[in-house]
Amino acid sequence: MNLAQALNLIRVAIGTSHTTAHGYTNPYGAQCLAFIAWYTEQLGYASIMPGYNAIDVFNLNPLRLGKPDHPEPGDMFFQHAIFDKVDLGHTGIVNKVTDKGIYGIAQNARNPSLTKGSPASEDFYPFSTIAGYLRPTFKGESMATKEQLTVLYQLAFPNQDVNLDWVKKFTDKDMSDALNDLRDDPSRQGYITKVINNAAAFEAAKSLSTLATATQLKPGLYEVK
Repeated sequence: MNLAQALNLIRVAIGTSHTTAHGYTNPYGAQCLAFIAWYTEQLGYASIMPGYNAIDVFNLNPLRLGKPDHPEPGDMFFQHAIFDKVDLGHTGIVNKVTDKGIYGIAQNARNPSLTKGSPASEDFYPFSTIAGYLRPTFKGESMATKEQLTVLYQLAFPNQDVNLDWVKKFTDKDMSDALNDLRDDPSRQGYITKVINNAAAFEAAKSLSTLATATQLKPGLYEVK
């Protein structure tokens, strides 16, 4: 699913309730977490229900998503929200960004209820109320070439020969698949932090002009915590 499809998905969801993801139905109804669990399932990610509350998803980052400093449409936003002296948080999806805050789509934002939730709505959230953002990877944005993948691998592992089998595996596939493979493989954890968050490597990737998504690899975008 590409970004345009993802944004259309959440916009048509306004006024509806999503309570199920990966076959699990939230017993507390249309909670904010159930909405992003449904959203991330549509994007191909693993389940985040049950086991987490909203602010846990941001703090623990179980899907190992990027934590950008500045929001873009399609990002998930997170707030601190105290219920019965416990920070359960609140979350939703960024629809639009302004100079003062975001318009986000979330469940259980209006007429909130801890026992049954409430349908998705679009509301304004000032930047000052937001704890942070997580950024999923969207498919269909760019297809990887052999040259692009070679550069990516060289940046990831500057002291190793390029793994030609890996390059072949992802050639003509979506670039996000290659990035996810590098990010998700336990033997390569930390690669994104070491490479993409390295300003010199980032600038080198851009100057090569062979990595089509280099301008999207902003420091912190794919940071592994």
